[in-house]
Amino acid sequence: MIKLLISISYLWVTLSALELPKDALLEKYLLSAKKYESQGKYKKAISSFEKIENLHITLPKEFYYRYAINLYKNKQYRKSEIYFKDYILQSTRDDEYYKLSLEYLTSLEDEEEEQEVLEARCKALPQIIEDTESRCTNTCEDITNRKVDNNLYQYPNHKSYELYNIWYPQCMKRCTKDYVNSLTREYKRRCN
Repeated sequence: MIKLLISISYLWVTLSALELPKDALLEKYLLSAKKYESQGKYKKAISSFEKIENLHITLPKEFYYRYAINLYKNKQYRKSEIYFKDYILQSTRDDEYYKLSLEYLTSLEDEEEEQEVLEARCKALPQIIEDTESRCTNTCEDITNRKVDNNLYQYPNHKSYELYNIWYPQCMKRCTKDYVNSLTREYKRRCN
């Protein structure tokens, strides 16, 4: 048993010594980031770029552009702006991604405004969802009450019977269920 533990310890130390050099790790992580980017898996690509940053080595210019693109596609606009600027500062006008980086920086202004509007809506949506049911109830009751003649809705042959006993429940069902569900779906899709 002790020999087995010693063998495992020796094997672990040997494998640790076989770690790839930082340049090889850089290439490995860049390849994986490009693969994830081409598959539209931007969060995974960002994770690979973060591993590259943690290598603490001089990074190629392409790193800054690719990282910025993935951050942009993942709607991390402020952070992507930093990396686009880093790429531009290290590049010349003739570099491959120079003009594209400038175009992205220009479009970032619009994206940031849209993001601020979305964040404000996301903050408001939970309260809107909560208030919707009571507003719908009041609206349906008000409309129904205006159309119902006194207490005649109790008699099946009167026109108010249909309005109150059929229209009102349908109004409530449609108003609260459909509207609240659509708001909830919007909140989950855009805010989480």
